[in-house]
This record gives sequence, C-alpha cells and structure tokens, in this order.
Amino acid sequence: MVTTPEIFSAVWFGLASFFTPCMLHVIPGYLSYLMGNTISEMEENSRVKMKLWINSFGFVLGLMIIFISLGLVATGFG
Repeated sequence: MVTTPEIFSAVWFGLASFFTPCMLHVIPGYLSYLMGNTISEMEENSRVKMKLWINSFGFVLGLMIIFISLGLVATGFG
C-alpha cells in the first residue's frame, strides 16, 4: 500500500526533475507546439490559452494511460 510520504516524495522528485537545467530550455518549444500559435497570439487571445490547457491535459492524460497500461502489463507478466 502506498503511504502519504511516498506520494509526496514522488511528486517532489517529479517536479524537481521537470525543473532541471536540461529540461528548462525545452518548455517554451513544448508550449508553442501544444498551442500551435506564437506567444504574441496567446497574449492577444484568451481562447488560445484555453486551447493550450486542453491540449496539455490531453497530452499528459495520454502519457499517463500509456505508461500505466505498460506497468499493468509488465506486472501481469511478473
């Protein structure tokens, strides 16, 4: 069973790995790719911001589904 300290440490280390120097330079390109627009277009139009949030949520949800499925399959073989 997963305890609360394990969950907090997993979240902490996930955030720490996201903000490492090797990842920070990738974030603007990632956001631009998800938006499909430039930063100036995002500042002018609030609908573009909503599109970014929806696309980001879909991207993260898709990755979660794939990796959880792979983990379940590997556990089933184990």
